[in-house]
Amino acid sequence: MFDHVFYSMHYNDIKGSKHMLLYHYKNSQQKRFQNFNELCKDSFDIEYFKKEHSDVDLHTLEECIKYYLSSIKINLKKYIFFSNAVYRFYNPYAHVIYKNIYNNDLVNISKYICSIHCYDLNNFEVMFMEIMNGMKNHFSFIVTFVKINEDIVKKYSNIIFICTPNKGFDLINKFTVSCFLKQHSVDYKYICFFHSKNCKERRKAYMNFLLYNYDNIIKSMDSENEYGGLFPNLIRIGDPQINLSSYRKRYEISWGANKYHVVDLCKYLNIEENRYIFVEGNSYILHKNIVEKIFTDIKLYNSLNHNSTVDLSWVKASYNLHDTNYDKVFEKYHCHELAGNLFAVNSINSRRIKKPHRDFMFEHAFERVILNLVVNSGMDFKIYSLAYGINNKFDESYFNELKNIIIENEYGNKKLYFNKKFYLKKYNYLNFKDNNDMFYYFINNGIYQGHVYNQYQIK
Repeated sequence: MFDHVFYSMHYNDIKGSKHMLLYHYKNSQQKRFQNFNELCKDSFDIEYFKKEHSDVDLHTLEECIKYYLSSIKINLKKYIFFSNAVYRFYNPYAHVIYKNIYNNDLVNISKYICSIHCYDLNNFEVMFMEIMNGMKNHFSFIVTFVKINEDIVKKYSNIIFICTPNKGFDLINKFTVSCFLKQHSVDYKYICFFHSKNCKERRKAYMNFLLYNYDNIIKSMDSENEYGGLFPNLIRIGDPQINLSSYRKRYEISWGANKYHVVDLCKYLNIEENRYIFVEGNSYILHKNIVEKIFTDIKLYNSLNHNSTVDLSWVKASYNLHDTNYDKVFEKYHCHELAGNLFAVNSINSRRIKKPHRDFMFEHAFERVILNLVVNSGMDFKIYSLAYGINNKFDESYFNELKNIIIENEYGNKKLYFNKKFYLKKYNYLNFKDNNDMFYYFINNGIYQGHVYNQYQIK
């Protein structure tokens, strides 16, 4: 039976009366679903849903969907997992999509896995061969991609390649590989995550910490003490906001425009919202326990953005709708055919955007909560020097002090004064990529023992 409410919300490219929507459905050249049951028919993960609702006697797909829909009416907050979901009908229990799997040999897989997302396999060797050659004695490799190069897939027959949909940026790799390993009951211990960051300097910073500290990292992974995470020393503290414009600018430590999604995700994971210290880059080594707490959750997977979703936080920031509530933001998005997120930006809907933001989307919340999740789990963690610059001069006592600062959350809800002109004069402006970097160095000044440096300068 045709459901006009479902149809208008799930396909927000069309609006009108019930008759107009029905006419559009019947005459659409694309296959479209007429109701929620039809949407879920081939994709609903029954076993995942039954396990989550083990106190209810559920057997068939129809029973699961009926219970899910009736539960939404009773307790909307329990089933609308994230704020954006209020504005669209979608299937939060859809299976993880593996478009194609190549070289699927799990027999000889190591307990240490390196999971790489390479958007375009034509760039695979240039971006990753150095790091893979350094890791090959201890790690098995799984690579996800969007654009295939068949020669690469054939050449590296010892690597599992998985084609994924273009959604979620590098997070699509983390969810796909984690769910793939769980589905096949692979007994691994740690996963190292890397991705094809376009910026060469940052990509090297994200990966080289492992090569520089390789023996120590392997020793930590082999030890009886199980670490929740092993991270590069790319510490950031919140998304600072300017509260007062003057010679001495006052910054409040907060999540800034990322707060909308970070708070949502923290509440969902039941962790602190104001643990503002995080590790930049989404490249790290995580224990299986941490991986399965976050990256095997299919409700999170199905909340990732793609070119048909609307991320209201991003829309609000990108189109400068700062004083508008989210109902109004959605109305403007719908009526004026705005881009819903960075995936959807094109030459038409970007005309009102000066510069499309690469931040403020749901995906950017994950980077800010991983370290928090490890701390909350009670598992130990380590932070390692980068492979260049002053960073590699820090000793063990420095990193122990840094760990204590993170665990004790000493930067929660602080306001700091930042003398920009002083820093510009004392530390050459060329040493900073932008003003935010300069502020990060200032705020880390105590931790970094008075040193301010360009942590992305490759020598």
